[in-house]
Amino acid sequence: MVEDITSQKQWRADVLESAKPVVVDFWAPWCAPCRVMAPVLEAAAATYEDLVMFAKVNTESNAELARDLHIRSIPTLIVFHQGEVFDVSVGVTPAHRLHRMIRRVLDKHEGVGFFEKLKRLFRSSPHR
Repeated sequence: MVEDITSQKQWRADVLESAKPVVVDFWAPWCAPCRVMAPVLEAAAATYEDLVMFAKVNTESNAELARDLHIRSIPTLIVFHQGEVFDVSVGVTPAHRLHRMIRRVLDKHEGVGFFEKLKRLFRSSPHR
């Protein structure tokens, strides 16, 4: 599920103070690329529902929040970890890129180190 952030108070509680990583989609109703991005975000939310929180912020009804975060173009995805910006993607983000962003933040969140990532890479390598 993708949660709709509608206030500064909700933003603070659900994004900045979240125990989980958070993926936030900044969008507007008139934005055609934002409509393309919506099903990609919904699918990722279904895949990672227990591990990552997904939220969306309408930049028209939350202009102050968008301005505070220097959102200049939409759609913009921002991944937060422990209340800090971890990764950003501007424009339509393909599903494979979004999954990579999520995997990276989950690795950080779960404390997965370099050598574990290297082992994972070799296990998934088709050239073994």
